[in-house]
Amino acid sequence: LSAVRSRLRSGFKRRLLERMDGVTYGRGEDKKLTKEIEKYGFKLRVPEKWYLDERYAEDNFIWIHAFSPNRLIFVYWEDEEREGITRDAMLDLRDSLAHEFYEGDTLYRPLTTAGPYFFRGNQAVKLEGVWQNDSLVADGRVITGGGPMISFAFNEEGRFWMVDAMLFYPDTPRKKIFWLNQLEVILATFEPI
Repeated sequence: LSAVRSRLRSGFKRRLLERMDGVTYGRGEDKKLTKEIEKYGFKLRVPEKWYLDERYAEDNFIWIHAFSPNRLIFVYWEDEEREGITRDAMLDLRDSLAHEFYEGDTLYRPLTTAGPYFFRGNQAVKLEGVWQNDSLVADGRVITGGGPMISFAFNEEGRFWMVDAMLFYPDTPRKKIFWLNQLEVILATFEPI
């Protein structure tokens, strides 16, 4: 019975993401930006009205983002495959990258899961959960920000990759699901060259 449930859930998710692909790219793809990203050794289809931030490209870290709501996708790579792509190592790596490049973000570990997964046919570690940042200050007060995230870490084409998506949308969880699915559709277009 659980195997049937799992297959049904997987099929439903696949069909949902196929439909989300049409919604995500329905307004168009930013083909110029999509092509520009290829200089880093991978492809990623970028929808219209997304922006590229290359400030940290020398550190093998770039991100694209969109507003209303705030959606961010980063790609980090190492020029050699990495051994020890374990749950704990990837949680720590994701925290260190986000801390360095996203102004102190960290994973909220009690609400984050990590485990084996297949991404693009490769063994990967999938992180899924909540990011937070309690170092934001406004009007002299500390404000905690956060939201859902999803990340995949894997080796492919002689490199180690981490592709990550996060959402900041202070609304009910039900309304966040649409945007999370959109982020997952974009991540699914990732392909090393």
